[in-house]
Amino acid sequence: MAFTYDVSTNVGKVRRKIADTNSASYSFEDAEVEAALAEHDDSLNRAAADLLRTMAVDMAKLEKRIKALDVEVDRKGMSKALLDAARALDEADVDAGGFAIASAVGNFFGKRERLRKESERNGE
Repeated sequence: MAFTYDVSTNVGKVRRKIADTNSASYSFEDAEVEAALAEHDDSLNRAAADLLRTMAVDMAKLEKRIKALDVEVDRKGMSKALLDAARALDEADVDAGGFAIASAVGNFFGKRERLRKESERNGE
């Protein structure tokens, strides 16, 4: 298991964007961050957005609220917040000409999200 946090590297920059900076309790191995970067042609925002969506899916698996020691954890709300952050990173990756950087769609959910974004941009 490898974890590094050096903000002079792309892995460190992506970790900073997704707040995965604590070596005692990190979410992704360096190899996973590197894979996200490679999958998105080294786009820091796209890689970060992809990893945030992965975190959101993990949260969504436990869709109900959990109570422990008088603390209520809203995993559904946390999942939504992660998806909102991912969407913001995707939108920040739009160039000055208004064209989004194309990304590969590897599954049904990614395709559905891409189509939704396209229809929003086209005002449909």
